[in-house]
Amino acid sequence: MEKLTVKEAIDQGYTKYGFEDVDDQTVNDLHDDVFDDIDKDDWDGFVLCEKEPTTPIIDKGFILEVLNDKIIDANDEMLIDGYALSNSLESIDYTDILEKINKELSKFEYWFLTEIKLVK
Repeated sequence: MEKLTVKEAIDQGYTKYGFEDVDDQTVNDLHDDVFDDIDKDDWDGFVLCEKEPTTPIIDKGFILEVLNDKIIDANDEMLIDGYALSNSLESIDYTDILEKINKELSKFEYWFLTEIKLVK
């Protein structure tokens, strides 16, 4: 496992850290004095997060899958032609709604942990 000091990590553009092997992850800001008050024995398990956050994104395929599944599930008794339904939904231009949805989703960032350990 690669190891970096806090200074090295900051110099290389890392801004967040977390804790390896923790179910409920908390992401914290990385800064020069973040570990000054922590005993060296308690440093084990601190790892860097990726440099850039990830945000959820959906595409036309996602919308089509949800619509097809929901409409067919809701209308089992109506014997809808699944092929015709798919073709009809496929012909719609989803550009505007996708832009609006993805713009809202971009507000929700999450950070993946790396395998780079922080050391003193």
